[in-house]
Amino acid sequence: METVFPVLIFLAVSLTSHQSASRIDDNTNNVYVGKRGPLSSEVKYAVLHHSQVRASFRPRQLYMVNDYHKKKFGSKSSLGWWVGYNWFCDVDGTLTQTRLVGERTAAQQRHNLDSDSICLAGDFNIDLPTEAQIKVLRRWIAVRTHLLFRFHRDLALRTCPGKNITKEWIRAAVVEGNELPTRQARRSVQTKAPDHSDFRERIRLELKKRGYDLP
Repeated sequence: METVFPVLIFLAVSLTSHQSASRIDDNTNNVYVGKRGPLSSEVKYAVLHHSQVRASFRPRQLYMVNDYHKKKFGSKSSLGWWVGYNWFCDVDGTLTQTRLVGERTAAQQRHNLDSDSICLAGDFNIDLPTEAQIKVLRRWIAVRTHLLFRFHRDLALRTCPGKNITKEWIRAAVVEGNELPTRQARRSVQTKAPDHSDFRERIRLELKKRGYDLP
């Protein structure tokens, strides 16, 4: 039996307690639901990807991915895009639907017909999504509580969407709306030199037991 991703269990509570951050307005709801194809009722999963290209290297990536997927997959969508995902969210939070919900994708092998996939621009083995991307992802997930949320790596032998994107991060940043430190900020916090006095004391006592004349 399929276990629902924890993010969806907490979603209803979080949308109430963090309304200012994650409320879905009626006027924007359809934007995140998107255009649907005839097989949209067969969709079972909502799947998160990353482009694995750093935002600092390429801040606008939609057309780069479109050209890359045209050469790699050659599968043009009914919406006119070659992008293999259903949705693409650029670094600045611009969200583009590139395939109908329920349309065959080129996103996750064996799950290209039963998934609604979104790709965030960035390499999350190194970085984290921008605040703009987090806001989009929050809204995108909120209208998909009927689906099972998965990372690409849950469905295939991949690391996507990057080692920095974990269930805990999704729950804290996306569902609960907390502000998390960036990878750089986490490194800067660890500026205090480690205390090795305990280790040195154990070495001193061990040497003393072995007959060394130590103070």
